[in-house]
Amino acid sequence: MKFWHYIILIMAALLLLGFFFLPNAVAEVSDSRSLGNLVMIDSQRISFDSTSELSLPERIALAANPKAGVLPVETGNAMDDGMAKETIGLELLRFFKDSLFQFDFNEYDVEEGAAMLIVDADLPSRNLIVWEFVIIDRAENKITVTLDDETGIILRLIYRLGNQDNTLIGEEEAGSPGDEFYSMTQRLVEMMKDYYELPITLADYQFRGRIAFYRADLFSGGRAIPMYGAVRPASFTMNERV
Repeated sequence: MKFWHYIILIMAALLLLGFFFLPNAVAEVSDSRSLGNLVMIDSQRISFDSTSELSLPERIALAANPKAGVLPVETGNAMDDGMAKETIGLELLRFFKDSLFQFDFNEYDVEEGAAMLIVDADLPSRNLIVWEFVIIDRAENKITVTLDDETGIILRLIYRLGNQDNTLIGEEEAGSPGDEFYSMTQRLVEMMKDYYELPITLADYQFRGRIAFYRADLFSGGRAIPMYGAVRPASFTMNERV
């Protein structure tokens, strides 16, 4: 066999070796470079983007949906913790303007607060980030409030009077059963209507024991969004099932 025949055989062998081993070698180099670019994500910081296409009534309905999933998130998309706390004070002043409910908005503490992701269980692409705070004034009047991160609007609220001796509603014997509760419920619906600047009516009212359960319908786009709540002698809820 001539010398150049050996050269051809050696080159063919090298080509075969490259055919079998080169792809693996390239893949290993590529993987090593990719691994260098991977970032580990803490599951507690994962959040979906809030769907800005949701209307305000849809946000109100999703926030009160008992079937919706709730996940903690580190912060909001539009607001951080400081901005949310500042916004909540301003929005509560708008909601409680000219009302007889007792709360000192000049001096209060934020007991706790966090951002949460609310996800529609039936359609996960429908979601929003909210802030939930518990604030209390010197008289121990307490408000638990849910604030929409994107719009800065209050979506639901629970109010509790601090001094139980000073009830929001007088004794039932002062009039026909439920009269004062009904008047308080109507006042609350009017506050909701003024705050949201949308048509809202008292659609259902049931007085049982010392609690008035109500449903207020918010009308938007030809449909009614139910907002449930309850009124007690020293507390009330808005858009919160009881």
